[in-house]
Amino acid sequence: MRARHLASSTSAIVVASVVSAVLLSGCASPIERGESLYRQGDLRGAVELWKSVPEGNRGHDDAQARLKAAEEEFERTLRRYEMRGHFYAVRGRLAEALLHYRLALKLDPSRGTSLSQIQEIVRDLDTRERSGREALSQAMSRGDLVAASQQMQALEKLDPYNPELRLQLEQARSIVGARAENHLRTGKGHYEGGDLEQAEREFQRVLELESDNESALGYLSFIRLTRQKRLPSDLSAISPSEQQVLAEGHFRRAVASEKENAPFTAIQQYTQALEINPSHSRASRRLARLRERLRPEIEELDGLGKRYFQEEDLQNALLMWRRVLMIDPTHARTSENVERAERMLSKLEEIQASDL
Repeated sequence: MRARHLASSTSAIVVASVVSAVLLSGCASPIERGESLYRQGDLRGAVELWKSVPEGNRGHDDAQARLKAAEEEFERTLRRYEMRGHFYAVRGRLAEALLHYRLALKLDPSRGTSLSQIQEIVRDLDTRERSGREALSQAMSRGDLVAASQQMQALEKLDPYNPELRLQLEQARSIVGARAENHLRTGKGHYEGGDLEQAEREFQRVLELESDNESALGYLSFIRLTRQKRLPSDLSAISPSEQQVLAEGHFRRAVASEKENAPFTAIQQYTQALEINPSHSRASRRLARLRERLRPEIEELDGLGKRYFQEEDLQNALLMWRRVLMIDPTHARTSENVERAERMLSKLEEIQASDL
């Protein structure tokens, strides 16, 4: 967070210096000044500057050509922000929806649709967050950790940014996690003793508290395969490794993530499954299909990474480029961009640490 703040401050200083130098020089044409603003990410400023070039001016035709392309990009960017806002809003991810509608409104303050959506979401988010936090407190007070876990998941989805909410969730999560660990330990004991029914009940209780608990998912999968007689029914005759169990847990989480339209989480989980168990053929096949489906997004992600990098938003640049590498690990140019951004981010952190 501090590194991002420092990077943002540095970016603001650099941008101000560049703009001032260009304007004071008096030798730059409107086309050049517009291009400078465009490279700095000030699309609206570039559009307004190119619009100001009068007919008859020798740069008018060039300005009109740049203006047309910039206005089209301007409108595409606005629509993209609003579409993402709508995408998150209909899925109940209100804080993320609010962020994208605010980005649209910042780009075009006269955008009435964005303003009305923001006002509606702010009211809805406040109401649902207050209600959810109260429900979580009540569930924790009466010791109903299953209900508390459900409220935690709903609140995390609703608003992952609120620091007060995150503190409340961390406190609740530590208590819920301890209970889940007790059920997991008990389940493992029943499993090792051959009591599959009791083991299954304990692992299901784990999932009621932590729906993505990889260990519990893996053991349940192993139990299911045993009952399907794809494994020996006499557990004393076999010794399943923890690696196999965890690999299956990662695989099942990856499949669930795909169904939840979280492809990059799915890639991470498939990759982890294969790191643990390289012969996991289902994970290998599904990972290959998912990467092929996402391949058309590489160009857009790479472009976003470059735009964030130019704005000195290194965190978001890295996020975009790392997603490119998740789709295509052999994308050499992106690997170089990631290394460069990581070096810059490390340097900023060193500067910040030396100032403390």
